[in-house]
Amino acid sequence: MTIEDKQPGELYTLEEIGELLKLSRSTIYRRRKQDHWPHLQIGSEFRFTAEDLEAIQRLYRKQEPSPTPPPKRPLVGTKRSKALARSRNSREGAERGAAQSAESPQEVRKA
Repeated sequence: MTIEDKQPGELYTLEEIGELLKLSRSTIYRRRKQDHWPHLQIGSEFRFTAEDLEAIQRLYRKQEPSPTPPPKRPLVGTKRSKALARSRNSREGAERGAAQSAESPQEVRKA
């Protein structure tokens, strides 16, 4: 079966979509719910239009990588506190190193 076999406006059944996309019935149910696949629900049955099928295929097409990297996500919770601790430690270490280099070599040996 191909998309061209259907007349415009005809609906695809779950089994037909599974055959076209080479997916099992349970996978279609799961993706319909998790990935928000467009569909029609008639009673307890699900039907898909040709436009729905095209929209589903667009969801999974690989897109060209964007020239700019995606924005960094803000650090929250534990990641944020660890990052702050690291930056504090690196600043304190730099300050300690600067203070030691300012001391005379004789005083450093005593310590």
